[in-house]
Amino acid sequence: MKRGILMELAKRILDVIVNLPEEVQKEVLEFIELKKKRGKETGQEFCVSNL
Repeated sequence: MKRGILMELAKRILDVIVNLPEEVQKEVLEFIELKKKRGKETGQEFCVSNL
């Protein structure tokens, strides 16, 4: 059940990102990549609660 909720949340987030202006999409994706990189460096898993 948890996985289904997470998949639905991810789908909704992606739908929002896709509907943003292209410049804003790029900024959002760069932010996500930065958070992923920092998470790998610190050993923290990237997740929504870490935003």
